[in-house]
Amino acid sequence: MLKRKILFVPIILLLISCRPAGVFVFFSDPYNWLYLQEKGLSTGELTKLVKAEGYTLKLVIAENPDQAEKVLREALQNHQPAIAVVASLFPMDLPLLAADFPDTNFIQLDSHGSSPKPQNPGNASANLIGHSFDRLPAFYQAGYTAARLLANPLLSEKHNTSGPGRVGVLAAELTPGGREEIRAFKEGFLKLADHSQLLIIEIPGINNRVKAKEHIDNLKNKGVVIYLLKSYILNSFFLDYLENESGLAIVEDWQAAGSYSERVLFSIEDNYRQALKTILTNDFSDMLQTETELIWGEALNIPERLKKELQFVR
Repeated sequence: MLKRKILFVPIILLLISCRPAGVFVFFSDPYNWLYLQEKGLSTGELTKLVKAEGYTLKLVIAENPDQAEKVLREALQNHQPAIAVVASLFPMDLPLLAADFPDTNFIQLDSHGSSPKPQNPGNASANLIGHSFDRLPAFYQAGYTAARLLANPLLSEKHNTSGPGRVGVLAAELTPGGREEIRAFKEGFLKLADHSQLLIIEIPGINNRVKAKEHIDNLKNKGVVIYLLKSYILNSFFLDYLENESGLAIVEDWQAAGSYSERVLFSIEDNYRQALKTILTNDFSDMLQTETELIWGEALNIPERLKKELQFVR
């Protein structure tokens, strides 16, 4: 009888370990969800990530901003999730929801590169956790890499430049986080290059294309061959210019580069699949953060040795 009891113990423990971890609610709006899908977080990928950790996915998309909080509340009441990730542009009172559902861990997923540092969404409930992307190290490395590539023969051959060339930053409507990112880029750049080789222009407004063209013409005339684009809506306009007038771009959204991929030197990317892995495997005892990464574009045939040194994704 004692032997049977001993045998039952590991079986019971095995059954307990195989029980589902619970429901995982992912809440978004149509616009943000489209953006996340473009960044690789498709329904299939999200399902696979959640299932791998033993959760059952409930994907909830709110169409109407006025009804968003109600839709989320109903999903919480119906499914009683262990985790609820909120990746929505619609305003909601998350501290109140977290207080009303204390058995659910709420994660506010940062998106669109809006925060280089963890920002606590509120201290009202211990079960309300913030997530952000650690973007500053990636921008530092981007600046350092841009400085290295200025001295690379591949760049001078492509642009027929005899001098060292320059890097230009084209920015519009910068957030405080965006200014911090440019500062980190500058710090990385100055590790190898001189102040005179970096030109930063902040464009007033995002719809004045005439003024934007004047700025990029001015940068080109001053020997700029690599452009960091932090102008979002104007990025396609600048990429089209570089396609016709020469010049290589550092962007923040590889997918959005589209037909201009051969103009992209590399991209500074928030990895949302990795962000979900961070969330799914965390104990929620502190703020959550995922590293932003750099991926090579198609503008230059970068030697494998240099890729390995810089540890880019591709």
